[in-house]
Amino acid sequence: MSAITQKLWPDLRVRFGLKRFAAWVLLVLVGLVPELRAQSSGFIHVVCPPGVQVFLDNRPQGVTELKNEGLIIDDVRPGLHHVRLVREGFETQDQVVQVEEGQLADCRAGPFTRPVAPAVPVAVAPADGKTVDDLKLDLVWIRPGTFPMGSPPAELYHQTNEWPVTQVRITKGFWLGRTEITHSQYDMIMNPDAAELSVVVASRPMASVSWTEAKAFCSRLTERERAAGRLPKGYVYNLPTEAQWEFSCRAGTTGAYAGNLDAQAWYSALTATRPVVHSVGMKQPNDWGLCDMQGNVSEWCLTCYVEKLPGGVIDDPRGPLEAPERVVRGGAFDSPEERCRSAWRGHDVPSYRSPNLGFRVALVVP
Repeated sequence: MSAITQKLWPDLRVRFGLKRFAAWVLLVLVGLVPELRAQSSGFIHVVCPPGVQVFLDNRPQGVTELKNEGLIIDDVRPGLHHVRLVREGFETQDQVVQVEEGQLADCRAGPFTRPVAPAVPVAVAPADGKTVDDLKLDLVWIRPGTFPMGSPPAELYHQTNEWPVTQVRITKGFWLGRTEITHSQYDMIMNPDAAELSVVVASRPMASVSWTEAKAFCSRLTERERAAGRLPKGYVYNLPTEAQWEFSCRAGTTGAYAGNLDAQAWYSALTATRPVVHSVGMKQPNDWGLCDMQGNVSEWCLTCYVEKLPGGVIDDPRGPLEAPERVVRGGAFDSPEERCRSAWRGHDVPSYRSPNLGFRVALVVP
């Protein structure tokens, strides 16, 4: 018996429970769990009350039990791991746990004392849609709800500006463009006397547009629709906040991507032989009916950029009032797959323009 096994023996016997411990001993004795495996993986003991759902790196591990003072997760590779603890009716707890080879790491939950309102169902019905007819601008109704914003360190391609994972509550429903604003739609509002565009160009996203110009489009569209009496009371057109954008992109998912990336997005792996922007809406929509969220052109958000997410639980985050740069979200036709993740955060100055950067509009209560 090695020094590692001698060290773990009493801990495993107590924490695994008699049956699991006996089975583990049997496997060791018959040689099905060689010493090498004990040295190449570790264990996590989640210490918390019974009835808590445990997720390791966004994968479900089971529900905590009284007999184990929580839950044992075995065969965990060494390194940093994200543990999420979910108890119905209370705010979710997120922790980062360091696992060493052959060692038993503790993950102790804090008290579940802060109740939260249950998430509102966010399924979108076809009747919830809205269209600006002459622009052929389709908007999808996004119901209020709760979601984890950002990514855990264990997520593949994780970036430090996507942390800490923040429980965000979207308390007000809003409409969001089904697709990015196209050349045709942009010209109808901003350049009504411009020459007629070809069919192909007209249906492509309006790219090489700055944040300032995108905001001006929203303001003019608001003025026009208000003057025509077509704007719901109290609503304005604007860029979506960063939280509204990620909530809509995820569409109820919690993984790195909001569905099959090849099916939903134009990105570098699919456009290497022809790296150009494509007409909007040619790929499958996400589960809430939104197209091109993960790829085609990246999109400006309303929010001023900061290096870290706020953490904790927060309602309708809007970010700081002033900052040098604005948030950019979503991958583009020339982006690698890591930039197409739901949590990826880009940023640039409001005057920046790029052929792979556009925007979509939200209809919101300010």
